[in-house]
Order: sequence, then C-alpha cells, then structure tokens
Amino acid sequence: MRFLVAVSLGSVLLIASITFPKLTGRVVDEAGILSPNTKLELVKLIRKSEKKSSNQIVVVTLKSLQGQSISDYGYQLGRHWGIGQKGKDNGVLLIVAPNERKVRIEVGYGLESRLTDALSSMIIHNDILPYFKRGDYDGGILKGVRSIIKAIGGTYKVKKDKKSRKSVSSYAPIIFFAFIFFIMVTQNLIANTKYKSYAQRAIPASFAAFFIYVLTGFLIAAIIAFIALLFILDGVSSGNDNTTHFIGGGFNDFDSGDSFGSFGGGFSGGGGSFGGGGASGSW
Repeated sequence: MRFLVAVSLGSVLLIASITFPKLTGRVVDEAGILSPNTKLELVKLIRKSEKKSSNQIVVVTLKSLQGQSISDYGYQLGRHWGIGQKGKDNGVLLIVAPNERKVRIEVGYGLESRLTDALSSMIIHNDILPYFKRGDYDGGILKGVRSIIKAIGGTYKVKKDKKSRKSVSSYAPIIFFAFIFFIMVTQNLIANTKYKSYAQRAIPASFAAFFIYVLTGFLIAAIIAFIALLFILDGVSSGNDNTTHFIGGGFNDFDSGDSFGSFGGGFSGGGGSFGGGGASGSW
C-alpha cells in the first residue's frame, strides 16, 4: 500500500514539475522554427476547418520535452489546454519537438474513430517526416495539418505502395511468353504423338491445321487483351492514388482580425479531453 501511494505521489510531483507553453493561438511556435507566412497560412487553414466542423486543431513546436516521452507530454498538454469542445472532445494537437527530433499527432477522445492511431501514423510517416528529414519544417507541418483536416473529414487518401501497383503489370511479359511456350509445346506434342494417325483419319489435315492456328491466334489475342487490361487498370488506380491536397481557399478566407502577433487572437480550448490516442514518429 505504501508503495502504491509513493508511486502515485511521485507521478503527481513529476507532472507538476512539467511546464507547458502558453496557449496563445492555433499555432504556438515555442521552438521558433516556422516562418511568419507559414504561421499565417496554418491559422487560416485551421480556422476554416474549425468553422466548418467545430473541431479544434492546434500546432505546437516545443523547445524541449523536459525529459518526457512525446506521447506522455502530448496528452498532458492537450488536457492542460483543454483543446476541443467539452463533451465532444474533438481536439487534435500536432506536436513537434525539433531538439529531440520527435513529432506526434495527439487525438482527442471524440475523434479517435476518424483519426485513428494507424491513420495518424501514416500521416506522420508519409506526409510529415519526408519534409522534416530535408530540414523543411514549414512544408512538413503544412502538409501534416492539411492531411489531418482531410482525415477528420473522411477524405484523406492513403498512398498506395508503388511496389504493389507494379506487381501485376510487371509480370505481364512473363505471363505472355509462358502462354506462347505452352501453345508451342502443346502443338509439338500433338504433332508427334501416336494419336496423330487417329486424328488424321477422323479429321482432314487441312482442317486440323486451320483449327489449331485459329485457336492459337485466338489465345494470343486473348492474352494481349488481358495484358492491356492489366495496364489500363494499373493506370486508373495510380491516377486515383491522390496524395493530400490543399484544403481551403485563398487568403480571402483569412479573417482580418488575425495578425502576426496574435495568430487567432482570443483563441482558447473548449474543455476537451485526451486519453493518449494518436501516433508518434522521429527522424
């Protein structure tokens, strides 16, 4: 019993020792890694999404995780700020800790069915980390926010593996030549078996030859049509394999009340809660 009390007290003291940045708006760039134009565009994207759906998204960059894992820090920060509406718990945090090279999408209870852990991980690894590995924080965070908005709205397109798209069409020549080889072997067997004499008695030689070559031509045409269909289907699937696209209109949608000083002045959390849903990544 004493041990449990000591552990609980230690956990409370550890949480109490963590300091959180002030929620100054929809973009809190404590680490100072975002350009002013990117901050402005992020605020515009998030505000437009919030007006349409009431979901609250906040981007935060941190100077330090203060010895915490980014997952532990993330849900504590979400609860501390109260991102999302009370009762709906429809908040999302995109957290970037550049010094520890960590990134996390923290998802409120109410959005976990849409922005699942698996989908959050895909967004991080497919849309954010490629930019971060090139040192492009602006591009990665913008792409991440656009993808989060699409995922919440149910329109995010998961990128298909290029290898899986190639798997069928790349083997088409092998399939074609395998069929040709099969036809040639079959014809050779027919021409050299003991059944040839019986076939010649029952069927005129000219008719038999005509039948064999017509059948061969038909099979070759069918194979060619089959291979062409494979390429057409692959082309359609790759054409529909959209990556995330820009969401929102131009800067005409940006409210005049926003400025570089406030980034959404008057913004505050609505009392939402978090339980650790989401995903993390590193680069």
